[in-house]
Amino acid sequence: MDGLMPSRNATKAARLVALVNSIESGLIDENTVNMSDLARMFKVNRSTILRDFQAAQAAVQLSQKFTKMIADNPPTESLRKKQ
Repeated sequence: MDGLMPSRNATKAARLVALVNSIESGLIDENTVNMSDLARMFKVNRSTILRDFQAAQAAVQLSQKFTKMIADNPPTESLRKKQ
């Protein structure tokens, strides 16, 4: 990043993407993950991780919904024709 500090929003987005990827790949078990360890790893407060983790779980659910929408209606077909 050419020595520039990432913005606060970019850092949060990166944390959320990492959490989502870790949940989806099985690196993090949602039922047993130690939030304090994650907070130390990301150098944030535990409350931040709790909020981020909830957002990441919601993102995983939305991602699954959107993936199903794409699978049911492949983007190679023109959606305008169906409307």
